[in-house]
Parts: sequence; structure tokens; C-alpha cells
Amino acid sequence: MASPQEQKDKFEDGFQLIVDAAPVNIGSKWNGRYNWVDPPGKTASQPKVDTVVNKLPDDLKEQYEDLLNNFKHNRL
Repeated sequence: MASPQEQKDKFEDGFQLIVDAAPVNIGSKWNGRYNWVDPPGKTASQPKVDTVVNKLPDDLKEQYEDLLNNFKHNRL
């Protein structure tokens, strides 16, 4: 099983891929920074994450939900 830091790194990489695939007007809202806090899965930049995720096309939103579920269950 990957360490907590490896899980975070993989989540960040996966989220960046989703942002990169999003339309520019959505991706430009992401500041690209994570300030991790406990519990896992919540970040200090959560409002930025929510702003981006809420505007994603359905297919990318599904990818994000899969990524988040895999992260929460340490499956990245």
C-alpha cells in the first residue's frame, strides 16, 4: 500500500490531469496549490477545488469522483 504522502501525490497528479483536460475558463480557476490538512481528502484550498469541480463537464466530474473515492480508500 502506498504511503499517505504517495497517495496525496497521486491524487494531486490525477486532479491536475483533470484540470488540464477541462476547458480553459474552468482550469484557469485552479490555483494549483494543495495545503493538506486532516482529515485526508480535505484541503485548505477546498473552495478552489469545489469551484473547479462544480463547473466540470460530466465526464470529467465522474473522473474526479473516481479519483476522490480511490484516494479515500487508499487505492491510488
